[in-house]
Amino acid sequence: MEQLQESLSTDVRHGIEHLGEGAELVSQGKLHEALAHFQSELERDPKDANAMVGMGMALHSLGQYDEAMALFKQAILLDPDNAEAHGNLGILHLLQGNYTEGWPEYEWRYKSPARAREFSQPFWEGQGFADKTVLLHATQRLSDTLNFCRFIPLVKAKGGRVVVECQPELRKIVGLMHEVDEVYSRGEELPEFDYHLPMLALPRLFQTDAFSIPGEIPYLKVSHNLRTRWQKYFAKHKRMRVGVVWSRNPDNPYHQSGTCPLEIFQDIFKVPGVQFYNLHKDLNQKEVKILENTDTVIDIHERLKDFQHTAACISNLDLIIAVDTATAHLAGALGKAVWMLLPFVPDWRWRLEWEDTPWYPNTRLFRQHMVGDWESVITDVIAALRHYHK
Repeated sequence: MEQLQESLSTDVRHGIEHLGEGAELVSQGKLHEALAHFQSELERDPKDANAMVGMGMALHSLGQYDEAMALFKQAILLDPDNAEAHGNLGILHLLQGNYTEGWPEYEWRYKSPARAREFSQPFWEGQGFADKTVLLHATQRLSDTLNFCRFIPLVKAKGGRVVVECQPELRKIVGLMHEVDEVYSRGEELPEFDYHLPMLALPRLFQTDAFSIPGEIPYLKVSHNLRTRWQKYFAKHKRMRVGVVWSRNPDNPYHQSGTCPLEIFQDIFKVPGVQFYNLHKDLNQKEVKILENTDTVIDIHERLKDFQHTAACISNLDLIIAVDTATAHLAGALGKAVWMLLPFVPDWRWRLEWEDTPWYPNTRLFRQHMVGDWESVITDVIAALRHYHK
C-alpha cells in the first residue's frame, strides 16, 4: 500500500510539473514544446481538464481555433466549474465574432482565483439605481480597463452614483470622466456602495455586438494644463509628430508574441520628414543603444509620469504607431489616429479579418500573416506612412 501511495504521489507530482512547464512555455511562445508537456499529462490522465485547457491555449496561439475550441468544450464537460476553460472558450467566440455565445463565457474570467472578489453586496444587473451607488471594479489588464471605460456613461445613465476601483496607474485619467463620481486605487478602503460589477461584465450586460459598441469618442479626457504644457514642448518640432511603442509590458503573458523587436521596428524611423517620439518604458540596454544612434527619435518616456501625462502628450501628436498595448488603447480612447501592429493571433477585440475596428474608429490594424512575421508588418507600415505623410 505504501508503495502504491508513493507511486500515485510521484505520478501526480509529474502531472503538476507538466502543467506548470507547459504554461510557462506557452508564455514564452514555445508552443510546440508546450503541447508536448500537455500531451504527456493527458496520456497520464486523459480526463485532466486543466491539461486540456493548457493544450487549447497553445493551439489557440498557433491559430488552430477549431481544435482549441473543442478542447475547451471537452474540459467544461469534465469540469463544469473550470473558469479558465469557460474564459478561454469565451475569448475564442469573441475572436470569431460570436458575441452572444462569447460574453457569458468570457465573464467566467472573473471567477478565476486571480480575479475573483468577495463582496456582500449583490451584482448590479442593469436596473435603475437612483439614490444608490454602483461600484465598478477593474479585474484585468490596463488595456482592458481603458477599453471598458466606454461603458461607464451607460451605467451612469441608469441612476445614482458611480464609483470606480481601478489600477493606481489609471486613477487620475479615469477620475477625469464626468460620469465617475469617485475613483479608488485597488487596495484602498472603499466607500459604502449598494451594488458592484466587474468591468469585464459590462459588454454582456449591455448586449454588445460589433454594431452596438458604444462609439462616442473620445470618452477619456485630457487635463487642460498638461495638454498646454506638452503643446509648448512640441511647439519647436515642426515635422509630423509620431509616437511609437514597439513592446508590450514584460508582465503581459503574451509579451513575446506581441512585441516587435526594435531591431525590426527601427526601419520605420528612416521615413523622411517625420519626428518620432518613444513612448515605451522599460527599455533594455540594446534598445537604449539603438535609440541613442537614431537621429529621428526623441526618447520622452521619462517625462510620462502616469497615464494622465501620457494622454496629454498623445493629444499633441499626429499619429501613434504601436503594438497592442495600454498606450494604444489610451490613444484610441482619446480619438487619436492609431496604427496598431498585431501578431498572427490577435486579442479578441480585433477579430481575424478587420483592417479597422469599431472599438476605436480612428485605428487602423496591421496584421502578421504568419506567426512571428514582423518584417512584412513593418514593410506595410513604412509604405502607409510614406503615403500618409505626403
